[in-house]
Amino acid sequence: MSRRGLAIGTVATIHYAGAQPSTVIAQDPPAGAKDAASPQVGLLVASADNSRTYIMPRLVGRKLDDAGAALLQSGFTLGKVTFIEEPSSLPGTILRQSPPAGQKIVTGATITFEVSK
Repeated sequence: MSRRGLAIGTVATIHYAGAQPSTVIAQDPPAGAKDAASPQVGLLVASADNSRTYIMPRLVGRKLDDAGAALLQSGFTLGKVTFIEEPSSLPGTILRQSPPAGQKIVTGATITFEVSK
């Protein structure tokens, strides 16, 4: 690629049934394109597994019963729940969570909480 003045641009991965991991499935611009707008070539590469990844939502402030049921229904595991005294919160309210909001998680991930007594 570099001999032709091209560089690797954005690389995205996806599970693609039947493709060997790390195999380029698609590229943009396509091979042989004559008038590409950029010297950057975007690649779509086959991943090694088909685990779905998600972004952990912010559950702090929600009721444990509601959040726990939604997590279990979505294929996650409810881990350790620690109950702590927090006079300013209603009993059963999530105070802290792990993993934190915004972190990538996979199906089956264990989610732990600190909850008000």
